Amino acid sequence: MKILNKFIKEKSIITLITTFIYLVILFILIYIYNGNSMIYYPIDPYVYASPPVDFFLPLLVTIPFSFYTYHIVKNGFIDYAGVRIAKRKYLTYYILSALISCFVMVFVVNILAIVFSYNVASITSEVSKPSYIGYFLGNLQMNNPIIFGIIWSIYKAFLATLICLFGQIISIYVGNLFLVLLAPFIYSVLENFITGVLRIPQFSFTTALILDRLEENLMRPINIIIGILIFAIVIYLTYRLLRSKYEKDK
Repeated sequence: MKILNKFIKEKSIITLITTFIYLVILFILIYIYNGNSMIYYPIDPYVYASPPVDFFLPLLVTIPFSFYTYHIVKNGFIDYAGVRIAKRKYLTYYILSALISCFVMVFVVNILAIVFSYNVASITSEVSKPSYIGYFLGNLQMNNPIIFGIIWSIYKAFLATLICLFGQIISIYVGNLFLVLLAPFIYSVLENFITGVLRIPQFSFTTALILDRLEENLMRPINIIIGILIFAIVIYLTYRLLRSKYEKDK
């Protein structure tokens, strides 16, 4: 555990910087949308503000952490570290520290953003309001946004960690830094485009990531689970393919 704590502390500065940037942008968008949109529930400013930031989330959870992993592999530091600890164990702890840092960052930012939304929301006085009942925990979204925010932030942090894992795998086996830093973002854009063209956006991982993105009848739990499973399969196949190529080239 000491080595894991060491790696987490090593990434703490870049994690804090990224957290600050992520949080400030989300706060600004919440403030803007709150002043320029019809707000029916305290969570609405967050719902409106999240998608523009979520589009770039693969970059936020890849660049700060993949950069480190890429360099310890590319510069041969892991070979030096292998004298003191098994390379596989060293790399496992290094990746795990990135995943933990990513999870905490995304959870903290989103729960704070929802609390901010709750406190600044300018609720319209109109009697007739739209309903979130058909969406994920819709009743909580409308009536208890803080409890919903805790659940949603944990869920979103988990999905962000999957993206981070994808980036970590690529950073280990790919020698091009540009591709290492942008691959998860490129995949996200392409996957979103392809599912849109095929008219199956309900199975997109992006849909699973963005709160209330589509119509209620499309955002059923089974569709979201399928989208997450497809991405998990892509991560596994990418690992197997890159690992096989790496062993073949050794």
